[in-house]
Amino acid sequence: MAQTRVLHLMQCTYLGGTEQTMYTLMRGLQGAEYGFQIVSLHPPGDGAELMATAGIPTAGHAYRGRFGWRTHWSLRRTIARTPCDLVLVTGPTVSGSLALGATPTQRRVLTIHHHHGSSPGARRLWQAFYRMYGHQYHVITYLTDFIRREAEAIAPWIAPRARVVRAPAASIGRVDDEARRAFKRSFGLDEAAPVIGSAGRLVTPKRPDVFLDVAVRVARRCPEAQFVVAGGGPLQTELERRAEHLGLASRMHFLGWLRDTDRFFGALDAFLFTSDADAFGRTPMEAMAVGVPVVASVVYGGTDEIIEHGHNGILLPEHDIDALSGHLLDLLENPALRETRIANGLATVRARHGSEAFLRAYRAIFEETLAA
Repeated sequence: MAQTRVLHLMQCTYLGGTEQTMYTLMRGLQGAEYGFQIVSLHPPGDGAELMATAGIPTAGHAYRGRFGWRTHWSLRRTIARTPCDLVLVTGPTVSGSLALGATPTQRRVLTIHHHHGSSPGARRLWQAFYRMYGHQYHVITYLTDFIRREAEAIAPWIAPRARVVRAPAASIGRVDDEARRAFKRSFGLDEAAPVIGSAGRLVTPKRPDVFLDVAVRVARRCPEAQFVVAGGGPLQTELERRAEHLGLASRMHFLGWLRDTDRFFGALDAFLFTSDADAFGRTPMEAMAVGVPVVASVVYGGTDEIIEHGHNGILLPEHDIDALSGHLLDLLENPALRETRIANGLATVRARHGSEAFLRAYRAIFEETLAA
């Protein structure tokens, strides 16, 4: 059987949740059956190095102009000279959709990991996108039922093409106490002290300011607590200054982007996730997958598809600093509650987010598309 050549058009090859999900897909299917070639609208990021070790090359571009219009022709040339049997698009863009005209294959799959937004303006833009380009794709996958329902409300005609494929956990299994202490030491943390973490891009919609405010309140009652943030972004310098101003400098650690996320989550005793809007919340799932209890506040999105409030974690509809702090302290001070949340979280991830089910779903979608 000949190898199926897959051109994977991505917005970028960074280390965010969307990218990590698709790296899992490519690593899992790359081989005799499928051969991937990444074409990125942005210059190659750290993820390109990860893919290179799996034998998957990346062709990057300098993303220039509004919606990338100044990059269009170079992107189109790259696509035209990349032979493929199937096109996979992660994160739709107008420039990318137009450039796909350079490939002769009509066997195309689109995957959408982000919500469509709640404003009328955002909904109109998405409706226009689906009307103009939705017909190009045999299947459109969504990370959650929440995003799929948004899409079908905006553009009912895409419903026959819509599928939900849930993000996979990199690994599932509780980190034992000895390994947790070792992970803490590897980050220069006190292995005997509780560690509360957060992860993601340091941008305003992710509300990293809430993490600092909660840390102040937790530290008042638990002075030995330490706090770690994995990720980076434009707010990092501002947040570091604010942490110092709040008296947290000695116990707040900004780690930057990490390739070894298992080590990061394994070092935590609790995870705090905050966001104004989030389609899913991959990092809470990753924390739960290694036995870390989660407290979250998400104003808009589909995070309730992973966190069942009061059962496997805490999910609040607003950024209530006092409530978030109280729930974290409950986890640190109540071992029985902590154990229940850990067990329920692991059970949820095993049932819904196994990597084998994820790979099977995409293999079936690819076979369906190739046969169409």
